[in-house]
Amino acid sequence: FSSLTAQRAVFSKSQVASVLKFPIAIPGGNFVAGSSVTFRITATSSRFRSQFSYSEITLRVNSLPSGGFFSVSPRVGTALSTAFTFLAYGWIVDSDNLPISYSFYYFASLSGPPLSVSLASSSNTASSTLPAGIATVHNALITS
Repeated sequence: FSSLTAQRAVFSKSQVASVLKFPIAIPGGNFVAGSSVTFRITATSSRFRSQFSYSEITLRVNSLPSGGFFSVSPRVGTALSTAFTFLAYGWIVDSDNLPISYSFYYFASLSGPPLSVSLASSSNTASSTLPAGIATVHNALITS
């Protein structure tokens, strides 16, 4: 798989003498839904290479939600005045992925990051006013 962070690191004796955090970031699309992935961390002595210990965890890769719909109402409004309602409904997920968590976003530029309308929650709806849209696409905003 492809990782956004280093997969190997060397730590000093003082670093490993306490709790050590080693986060790893992996972009989407690396794993097949329904498969299992095992992550293993191995610690090896720098003086005695044959001495090592490891710990591992196996995770099941979730399937993507399917069959649902997303809508925004009203479809047209006034910047920072009209309250837009975001609604997601009818989504189907594996039973071990319940409850479903919803997040709503919009894009204020074609190349910019998504901007949050609501934090992740079990509510399948959110309402918000929105800023002016993208001038090059008739002041529209892209929602997701």
